[in-house]
Amino acid sequence: MGRMIRILSYLAKGGMLCLLFTACNPGTKRAAPHPAPEIPELVIYCENGMAAPIYELARIFEMRYACKVHIHNDNARNLLHTISNSSDGDLYIPDSEYGLDLLRQTDPKLLGTSLYLGSNRLIAMVPRNNPEAFGGSLPELTDPRFALILANPESSSLGHHTRELLLQAGIYPEVIQNTLTLSADNRGLVRSIQRGEATLTIDWLSSYFYNSNQNYVDTVSLQGFHPEAQVYAALLAKPAHPGLAHTFLALLSSAETVELLSHHGLVRKRQVIQTQQEIPENDSNPKNLEKLRD
Repeated sequence: MGRMIRILSYLAKGGMLCLLFTACNPGTKRAAPHPAPEIPELVIYCENGMAAPIYELARIFEMRYACKVHIHNDNARNLLHTISNSSDGDLYIPDSEYGLDLLRQTDPKLLGTSLYLGSNRLIAMVPRNNPEAFGGSLPELTDPRFALILANPESSSLGHHTRELLLQAGIYPEVIQNTLTLSADNRGLVRSIQRGEATLTIDWLSSYFYNSNQNYVDTVSLQGFHPEAQVYAALLAKPAHPGLAHTFLALLSSAETVELLSHHGLVRKRQVIQTQQEIPENDSNPKNLEKLRD
């Protein structure tokens, strides 16, 4: 009887060792699950004034080509430093050709092919119904009755073109003296009017169509001047995903994009140089704004 118990004990121990050995060293391993395919990510550097339409196009592109689009938006000066010091990135879309010029001056080898997207217009913005009756004359910008805010020319394309306009009019020092503050880029301009901190600014026409800005500001044309800037998208010299980058550039050149950009105030002209179009005085009238897109 004792011998039988010892035999059963040996068998039990052997079975346990066998189970342990099998668990640690299985004879037939299960196939490891296949890792999910890596989704390519397109990186676009975009100045703030162009962010709204580019975000819309990015969502279209993601659904169409099963990829991710990461948009890094900031002012031109910060983007210049980011692109110069980073090996990442596929495209650069500043608010105007000025952003590309800054990058070329830093290192012309950073940029590849560029594409003309359209022209954006500088325009005055005031609180809804223009309570202080700004008439659109540039010398009015020196009037202390207006709480004036402008974009900083040292950090943004908008600020650069605003300064060029005021220098052309011969009133830049006087306007700066009457300016409450300089915003790093266009994002703070309408926000300051909305909060009651400012009553007058100069911004891109495209900003009027951004989010709910139309609920807070009206636009007024600048009398005697028709300032506008050409907008380009450029491939960076060494895109991480050159195929996707060229495909996005192709989307930007499509009739679909021309239509989308027109709803953001950008006009792709048949010729880069042509007779300037007058902005109607009641610029915030949708019928008049449609004329700007023709």
